[in-house]
Amino acid sequence: MFTRSRRIDQRPIGCRSSYTARKPALDSPPLLPSLVDAADSVELKICLIDGQVGPAVAALGIDLRKARPQQIFYRDTPDLTLHQAGLIVRARQFHHRKDDSVIKLRPATPDRLGADLRHLKGFKVEIDVTPGEFVCSASLKRRPHEGAIAEAVAGTRRWSRVFTTEQRRFFDAYAPDGLTLDDLSVLGPVLALRDRQRIPGLPHPLVVDLWSYPGGRRLLEISRRVPSAEAFAGMAEWREFITKHHLPTDGNEVTKTATTLQLFAHELTQLSPR
Repeated sequence: MFTRSRRIDQRPIGCRSSYTARKPALDSPPLLPSLVDAADSVELKICLIDGQVGPAVAALGIDLRKARPQQIFYRDTPDLTLHQAGLIVRARQFHHRKDDSVIKLRPATPDRLGADLRHLKGFKVEIDVTPGEFVCSASLKRRPHEGAIAEAVAGTRRWSRVFTTEQRRFFDAYAPDGLTLDDLSVLGPVLALRDRQRIPGLPHPLVVDLWSYPGGRRLLEISRRVPSAEAFAGMAEWREFITKHHLPTDGNEVTKTATTLQLFAHELTQLSPR
């Protein structure tokens, strides 16, 4: 099920491979239909950062006073070796809800993922579509034992034991040689609020995530997940939504994961003895 990849087919985030395209994704480039057919779902999103956040919150009437708080931890090396290899390790703590952990491959090649892997509970292939790009990802999510993440943060549990056997095998199949889950550093936590919001003029709620970083930086992500069969109708509606509310799209390649990893890796590097 989990044969070690030589990473010939899975290229680093940011390279212009066939599964990460930096082009106007909402204009449906030729590759997108074949990816959508192979995916379980499509997530339409836009990310805004720092000075863009306040105007968007006001324009859309976003109110997060009842949002669910969460703490999000990533695992990587200080120089982001996993991120450069297209592998993401994340654990989330929730308030009044079970925690979760995920191993994610991004970008991913759907037709090179084994059938046994795709049938695992919690495994998902998804296309993320933003105004500036689209990327295919494959992730395996699980619910760790109660308190496992808190124990790992406190140093009383190995981080590898926050993840299930299947997740560890998935990680091992794509991680750079010699790197284990316990070799990684904690990047985070980032404090986040998440809620479903009704926006006037839209027939369905949107998911709103507000991430707050040390030093006062903020990132706002607005998203909607649609089944693959509804992807292109959803993309057309999403384009209209962005245009109608004058949401900025120039240079909109920022993501929650990349922003968080870069900020905390920089902080970790600054704290390391020279």
